[in-house]
Amino acid sequence: MSIDVLIFPIEGRFAGRDIAAMFGEYASETEYGLLVEYEEDEDCSLFFTLDEAGTTDSFCVNRPCGDERLCEALFAFLRDHATQRST
Repeated sequence: MSIDVLIFPIEGRFAGRDIAAMFGEYASETEYGLLVEYEEDEDCSLFFTLDEAGTTDSFCVNRPCGDERLCEALFAFLRDHATQRST
């Protein structure tokens, strides 16, 4: 079984650089978004497509791992970015 977490802003768009920044050194770019690896068996993928301005209207966390740092990063991101408009 697999779980996906879909994240949408209330208004506006998310900047791709902000999505990557929430995970810092634990994130690496992939063809479809990011791979977030905390430990050997604690990883997940983020899927999103950026427009020409480097923004997206949503992203998907595929198979979220059980590492608390993932939850903390997502919570902080939503607290700081969910209602901000990208420029």
